[in-house]
Amino acid sequence: MDDDCPRCDISCKLTKCKTIIPSINDYFPIIGSIGDIKRKKILDTIFPEEDDYNTVLNNITDATVKYLDDNKNNNKWVSCGFEGEKDNDEKSMRSTKRTLKRTQAVKYSNNLCTLLSKYGKLELESTAYMLRVLTHSVIDIEFVMKKKEIKKQIEDAPYKLLEKQESYTEEELNNIVDPLTTELNEINEKKTPINFDIYHGYKREINGIWENDKKNIFINGISRPDESFVGGSNNDNKGMLIMGLGPSGSGKSFMAEELITVLLKTIPDFQSFYFNIDGGKYRELSVVYQSVIEGIKKFSKKKQNIQDCINETCKTDSTAGGSNGGNSLCITPNPKDYLSPDNTKGIENLKDYINTTKIKEEVVDYLKLQKDNKPDLQINLYVPDTLVSCGYTETMSRLGIGNCISKIKKYIEITNSKNNWISALIYQHKTEELCKKKYKCVGTESKGKERAKCESKPYSDKNWNRGYELGELFTMRKTYNNGDKPGLVIRIHNSGDKDRQSILESVKFNENHYKGFENTLLENFKNAGFYTEDSNIKHGGGTRKRVRCKNIKGQKKTTRKKKCGQQKRTRKTKNIKKTKKNRKTRKYRK
Repeated sequence: MDDDCPRCDISCKLTKCKTIIPSINDYFPIIGSIGDIKRKKILDTIFPEEDDYNTVLNNITDATVKYLDDNKNNNKWVSCGFEGEKDNDEKSMRSTKRTLKRTQAVKYSNNLCTLLSKYGKLELESTAYMLRVLTHSVIDIEFVMKKKEIKKQIEDAPYKLLEKQESYTEEELNNIVDPLTTELNEINEKKTPINFDIYHGYKREINGIWENDKKNIFINGISRPDESFVGGSNNDNKGMLIMGLGPSGSGKSFMAEELITVLLKTIPDFQSFYFNIDGGKYRELSVVYQSVIEGIKKFSKKKQNIQDCINETCKTDSTAGGSNGGNSLCITPNPKDYLSPDNTKGIENLKDYINTTKIKEEVVDYLKLQKDNKPDLQINLYVPDTLVSCGYTETMSRLGIGNCISKIKKYIEITNSKNNWISALIYQHKTEELCKKKYKCVGTESKGKERAKCESKPYSDKNWNRGYELGELFTMRKTYNNGDKPGLVIRIHNSGDKDRQSILESVKFNENHYKGFENTLLENFKNAGFYTEDSNIKHGGGTRKRVRCKNIKGQKKTTRKKKCGQQKRTRKTKNIKKTKKNRKTRKYRK
C-alpha cells in the first residue's frame, strides 16, 4: 500500500523524497555472454577493490552533510567548488587549481567536491552505468497496467471490508493486502529486461569504459517473461516517437504512461515499450547522485520533528474504525522519505558533476548506432523536452527553429516514424492562481520547487514562457517540412494532481494517419479520467494553394472574386483581343 498519508503534505507541508540506492549486485544488469568475472571487472572501473561500494556511497552522504553544515550560515543553496588542502606555496596552489580538472582533484582531500569529481566522472563514463540507464529508463505499459490494477485493489481493500462489516482489525486488512503487495513486488522485480550481448570475438575488448565498449555491445532484443523480441525486430521496422513538449515542471514524464496507455487502447498495433529519454530518470539511476540527495535529507530534517508531524496527521479518528479506533486509511509514512522545507538546502551546481544532458546524447547516439548496424531493429522513444536548450542561447536569446528541428529529426530517423510520430504539448500554468481553466492545475512553480528539493536542482520559472512558446510552435504542423510533420498532435492541460481532472484540449489528425479513431480516442481519454467535453478535434494533412486575385478596378468586392475565379478557369480558352478596354485585365490573365 502507498505509504503516504493523504493529509501529511497539507498539514505538515513535508516533501516526499525517496532515494533509491541499490545493492552492488543489483546495480549492473547481466549481459548475454558476460560472465561474473567480466561483470566484476566492469564494476571495478567505478568501484575498485580498494574502494568498497557501500563505503564510498556512505562517505559521499556524510561529506554532503558536513559540507552543508559548514555552509549553514549561507543561503539555502550552496555551490560546490574546488577545495584542496592548503599549500604553503599559495601561488603554486592557485596555478594548480587553474590547471587541474575537477576529476584530478581527488589527490587532495576527501571533501564532497573532490568525491563528486572522482566518482561522478567514473560512474557516468562507465559501461555499467550506461547499461543501467538503458535497462531501467524505459516505459513498459503492459507492466504499468498490471501494477495499476494491483494498486487499485490494495487501495480499495479497506472499503471492501467496510462494505461487509462495521469495522475491521489490522489482521483482516493484512490478509487481503499482503498477498497483493507480494504480487506487486514480484512484478517490480521482473522489470522488462533489454537483452544485450557482445559481438562474437570482442569479449576481451570490453574494459568497462563506455566510450570503448559501446561499439562492441549490441541490443539483441527486448523480452518479457513469457514473450521474446517484443518491440525488437519486425517486418516493417517502423517504430514510434512521442515528443512530450511544454514548460519544466508540467508533468511531461508523469503523463507519459497515461498518454501511451490511452493510445495503446485506441490504435491497433500501437507500441507499448519505449526508451525514456529523461534526465530526471538518469539522475535517479546514479548512485553517486542519490548519495548526495541522501546527505541533503539527513541535513535538512530533524527526524523527531517530522515524526511528530506525521503522528499529528494520523491521530486516532473513530470514523474509520481501525483496529485501535484509529484511522486505518492513513498509513504512517517512513520519516526517512521526507524533507522538511524549512531546513532544506541543496548543492546548486550538482548538475556540473552529474551532467545528464551528456547522458541523453550518449543514449541517443548509441540507439542510432544500433539502428545503423541493424536497420530492421524497431526502436520506440518517449522524449520529454522543453526544447529551451536548442531554442535559446545560454544568454536566452531566441534562436531559429533549425536547431530544434535537427534534434527532433534525429529522433524521427532512429524510430523510422516519418509523418507518423506524435507531438504532445503537456503544460500547467505557473501557479494555481493564474490558471483560469474549468479544472485548475497545481502549477509548475509548486511542482518545480518540490522536485528541486529531491533532485538538488534549483527551480526557476523564468523559462516557463519559453517552454510554452516552443511547445506550441513545435506542435504546429506548419513548423515542419513535409517529410517531418507529426501524424498526430495532442494538447493536454495537466492538473498535476491525481484528484483533479486533466483536460484534453485538442487533437489534430493527419488525414493520412490515425483516421477513424476520433470517437474511440475521446472515449478512452474520458475513461482515463480526462475532461473531454470541450476537446477540439481537427483534421489536417492536405495543403491548399491560396489563389491571390488582383483587384479589377471599378468592380465590387463580390464581383471581383467571381471574376477572378472565372478568369482563372478560362484564361487558356478565351482569345483576348488587345483592346483598350481589357488591357488592364490582360496582364492578370496571362
